[in-house]
Amino acid sequence: FVFAWKISEASLTMAGLNFKGWDEKMGAGQWGRYENVRFVTMLMSDSARLVVSHWNIGTARFLRRYVYERVTPKGRKPGFVQLFIT
Repeated sequence: FVFAWKISEASLTMAGLNFKGWDEKMGAGQWGRYENVRFVTMLMSDSARLVVSHWNIGTARFLRRYVYERVTPKGRKPGFVQLFIT
């Protein structure tokens, strides 16, 4: 999985589609819009939460935006019921 994700990320960067924007302090370009795995950070993680947050980033972003935020009532935090729905 990691090899395929990194190859696709490299191809998006070469095409210029992976551009995030400009860094306000340094003025340099930021890349990583379609980043899907932070491999070294994931391997060096010391908790399961960090492994999950650095693996399959695109799917986690999709679930957070389109599932958890729509299922959770306004002003409340997601809990077991929202997790069970997904």
